[in-house]
Amino acid sequence: MVLISSVSISGGCTSLLPSQSEPLTDDIDCEDTGKPTPSVEQGVEQSGGYDSIGSARYPEPPEQWSRDAAKRFVGEYETSYQQNTLVQRYEKSLIDLTLTNQEQNLITSTGNRYTIRFDYMLGYEWIDDQGELVSTGARPEAVVYSVDSTAVIRTTTSHEFDITDEVLDDSPDPVADGDVLDCFEL
Repeated sequence: MVLISSVSISGGCTSLLPSQSEPLTDDIDCEDTGKPTPSVEQGVEQSGGYDSIGSARYPEPPEQWSRDAAKRFVGEYETSYQQNTLVQRYEKSLIDLTLTNQEQNLITSTGNRYTIRFDYMLGYEWIDDQGELVSTGARPEAVVYSVDSTAVIRTTTSHEFDITDEVLDDSPDPVADGDVLDCFEL
């Protein structure tokens, strides 16, 4: 079972990151994309009556981009990214994932191009080789995405419990520092 809960989503502010209105694909190499894409079936029974959560499908980009649509897309994409990363590691032994949204902040937006910082808590459970349930405590994570109708780029950053304008200004630029996860056909 995958659980996503939301705590708060902030409007954010404009930072010093580059603000460009061209499509992301103008600034990146779409030949070098990489997102975890394991193929693990959901519902594989595990010891103790648990079922695997299996691989997640990544969301399609919204038809109409807006600040809220971009934030929703980033939240859904990061949840799928984390689930697939963990499924790639634990395969059918992964039985639970909880991603608790603490805060999403818009850093820049120009046209249909958005840069969003996402701070959250991540916890998960799996069945180890002895058939025992193993749980992680919720741990803080933070990422910064640049998204538009052409691509998704992601970079990690340090989690903060108090997002200030200075934190947003110091957030890394995914185009310069991140990984291209996906490019979309127009």
